[in-house]
Amino acid sequence: MSWTLAVIKETDGTHTDVVIPSNWIKGEWVYWSNSIHATRDMEEQVPLKESWPKYLLKKRTLQSDDRKLCDEYSFSTTCDEDAPPKKKRSQVVLMNMFHKYQSLHYLHLFAAIFWLAYEDPLEI
Repeated sequence: MSWTLAVIKETDGTHTDVVIPSNWIKGEWVYWSNSIHATRDMEEQVPLKESWPKYLLKKRTLQSDDRKLCDEYSFSTTCDEDAPPKKKRSQVVLMNMFHKYQSLHYLHLFAAIFWLAYEDPLEI
């Protein structure tokens, strides 16, 4: 099982360092699981699916069988002619983006139900 530390170009144009399974790179593209089991997909290094969101691969910084080595690598290098990466994408943020937005949806739904249950419509 091989891991790659890569620099990708986000949709907003920023560059981000990511540690991903090496088999999620195809040509000049990095594919990222968008399933609700994205963390498990990464840990099990499931084969990429063409339907996943893809990001332009700017640079492969490091490849290793040791994920910890990739996670702790120093980000002091530059990305060819481009500026150095501006951020390192948090594993927690990436893997839980779907859950975060899903949770916010449920929070808003709960708040609306709570308001309806305790507000007296005649007082408005």
